Amino acid sequence: MQQWRQIQAWREEGLAGAAIARRLGVDRETVSRWRGEPAPGAITRSRVSKLDEHREYMEQRLAAFPDLSARVLLREVQARGYDGGYERVKVMCRELRGPRPVELVSRFETGPGEQAQADFLESRHYVEYEGRRRRLCAFIYVLGYSRWTYLESRSASRRRCCSGLWSERFTRRAGCRLR
Repeated sequence: MQQWRQIQAWREEGLAGAAIARRLGVDRETVSRWRGEPAPGAITRSRVSKLDEHREYMEQRLAAFPDLSARVLLREVQARGYDGGYERVKVMCRELRGPRPVELVSRFETGPGEQAQADFLESRHYVEYEGRRRRLCAFIYVLGYSRWTYLESRSASRRRCCSGLWSERFTRRAGCRLR
């Protein structure tokens, strides 16, 4: 499909068939054959699937329960006599459900000093600190306007580490008020 589009675009620019063939690395006959043809269609399956006899049942189940997983549906159609695999059931579920709706995300911008985001992480790793084994913690702070980022790791208890780093970062870097 991509080669067909490229051939049509270069043809409209007035490029000769031999030049197009050289650029694409295909035979001149391929270019001349594709020059006048309409766009190739989607590839369709021509053979029968083991799952085709269960298609109507699957449509009914997905209509009643749209969030039904392909694994559950596989168990149900296996109980009805299907002896095929999971991949085919998964593909048919995708076909029957159709394309997923795209969720739009509204992006917003904030002015200087209006917003910041702080996150805290307790890792699974331990360090030896002051003769004791302590969990490694990390703190990240990002200003919304400038995207200025601060990252620090410490070995301390969660509450002490988080509250101390939060107040320190806020007063040192972003403690400005607009009003």
